[in-house]
Amino acid sequence: MKIFHKLLLAFLAVSLLPLFVAGGLLLQEMERSLRLSALSQQDITVHRTAERVLSYLDNVGSLLGVVRGSADLQSPARRAAALESLLNNGSMFSELALLDPAGKEIERLSRSRDGRGTLLSDAPSAVRAAQTQNVYFGPVQFSTARYPLLPFCALLELQGGRSSGYLAGRLNLLDLSARMRGQEMGEGAILRVFDAQGRLVAHSSDIDYFKKAEAKRSLASEGEKRLGVKTGIPALGWTVVLEQPERVVFALERRVRQRVLWGLVLAIVAALVFGFAVARSLVRPLSDIRKAVEDLSVGRFKTGVGATSRDEIGVVAARLREAQGVLEAKVRQSTVGLLVHRIGHDLRQPLTAIRESLAVVRRHSSGADDVAHKHLNIIDQEIVGGIESIEELLTLGRERPPRLSVVALGAFVREAVSRTPVPSGIDVEMRDPVPGLQVQLDIDEVRRALGNALRNAFESGGSHVVVSVDPVKEQGWISVIDDGRGVPEEVRAKLFTDFLTTKPSGTGLGLGIIKRAVERSGGVVRLENNSAKGATLAMGFPLNHSAGGGDRG
Repeated sequence: MKIFHKLLLAFLAVSLLPLFVAGGLLLQEMERSLRLSALSQQDITVHRTAERVLSYLDNVGSLLGVVRGSADLQSPARRAAALESLLNNGSMFSELALLDPAGKEIERLSRSRDGRGTLLSDAPSAVRAAQTQNVYFGPVQFSTARYPLLPFCALLELQGGRSSGYLAGRLNLLDLSARMRGQEMGEGAILRVFDAQGRLVAHSSDIDYFKKAEAKRSLASEGEKRLGVKTGIPALGWTVVLEQPERVVFALERRVRQRVLWGLVLAIVAALVFGFAVARSLVRPLSDIRKAVEDLSVGRFKTGVGATSRDEIGVVAARLREAQGVLEAKVRQSTVGLLVHRIGHDLRQPLTAIRESLAVVRRHSSGADDVAHKHLNIIDQEIVGGIESIEELLTLGRERPPRLSVVALGAFVREAVSRTPVPSGIDVEMRDPVPGLQVQLDIDEVRRALGNALRNAFESGGSHVVVSVDPVKEQGWISVIDDGRGVPEEVRAKLFTDFLTTKPSGTGLGLGIIKRAVERSGGVVRLENNSAKGATLAMGFPLNHSAGGGDRG
C-alpha cells in the first residue's frame, strides 16, 4: 500500500471514528430515552383506563341503586313500562329483566334477538351474590354478532328493607369501547381490555376487532413491531393493554438518525476531500525526494526538489539539495582527479627535463645577446607557470593533510606578488598597514591560490590592482582589488564552482582551487563586486598570537 493511501486511511480513521462513536452513542441514548418516555406515558394511560373501567361500572351500579326502590318495578301493571323506560334511557343496557325473590324471570325486554337466550349463565349464584353485594357483575358473554355483553344482577327493595326480587340484565360493552376512544394516547396507539379468559371486551380502535375470528392480546402479528404495557383490574380479573407502533415511538429517533447519517456522509466526503489534499501535499514532495534519490543513484544531480516548507519534509528536501551539490562536486572532483593525475604526471616530467636543459643552455650561452637572454627568461617563466598549473590540477585529485606554518602575512604576500608575472599596462599597488601581522596557513597552497587571484585580477579588464593586508576580528585578510569588469550577476550564485568560467580560454578551476586552499588552511574566502567598478577577492586566515612564530614567507 502506498504512503498516500496509508495517510488517507489514517486521516479518515482519526477524523471519522469519533464521529461514528459519538453518533452511535447519541442514537442509543435517544432510543433509550424515547422508549422510557413512551413506556412511562403508556403506563399512566393504562392505569387511567383501568380506573375509568371501574368508574364506568360504578356508575352503572349507582344507576341500578337508584332504581332498586322504584315502586313502578313492584307493580305488575307498571313494571313493563318501567323496564322499557329504563332500557330506552340507559344506552349501556342491552336487555333488562325482573326476577322474583326465588330468581325466576317475571318480565324481560331486549334491544335485540339475543334476549331470547339465557340471561344469567348461573342464576342461583348471581342471586346469592346480589344479596350480599347489592349489584353483581357476571362473566362476559358474547352476542351472536360476537359483541361483548356483561351480565348483572341487582337486589330490589321495598320500603322497610324487605326484598321484592331482582333486576337483571346485560350491559353492551360497546358503550365502554366508545368511551375509550376519547382518550389521548398518541398516534397509532390502541387500548384493549381483556377478561379473565383473555377475550377482548373493549378497545379504542375504529377497527371492529370483535368481528375477527381471534382477538389476540398482542397486535405484533399484524406485521408491525409495537411497544406496549399492561395492567390488571383485580376486582374484575380483567387486563388493560396499550400498544403503540415502534415507528411512531421512535419517529424522532429515526429523523435524528437520518440527519446523523447524512451528517456522517457529508463528514466522509469532507474528510476525503481534505484528507486527499493533505495526503497529496505530503506525498508530492516525498515523490520528488524519491525521484531525486533515484537520479542520484544513477549519477543525475539536477533533479529538482521543490519542497520549501519548514517542516521535516522541507528540512529533508533542503539537505537533499545540499547533498546533490556536494555529491556532484565529489563525483566531478573524483573523475577529474583521476584524469588530471595521470596527465599531470605525464606532463610534469618532460617540463622538468626541459627546464633542466634550459639551465644548461643558459650556462653555455654567456655570449648571447640580450634578446636571447630575454627569450630564455620567457621560456623559463612559462615552464614554471606550466609546472604550477600542473600542481594546481593535481590538487583536485589528492587530499593530503595541510602543512600549516606561521608566517608574517605582509612578507608572504609581497613574495607571492613578486613571483607572479605582471602583464604590461597593469599597475600593482601593495598596502601593508600592520607590519609583522602573523597568521597560520599552508604556504605552498595559499601561494598558488594568491597567484590565481592575481592572475584573475590582471585578466579582469582593468589597469590597477591593489593587494592589501589587514587584521579584522582575529583574522588576517589578504584582499586583491581590481578595477575591471566585476562578477556577472548570472554567475554570482555559482562562485567557486569547478569548471565555471566566463573566459573563452579559461578552465574554471581557479576560484575552486582558491577556495579549497584557503579553507584547508582554516580560512574563509569572499568575492564581491566593488561599489564603483571591479571586484574584490578577500582571503581571511586565523591570526597567530604566539610570541615564537617565525616568518617563513
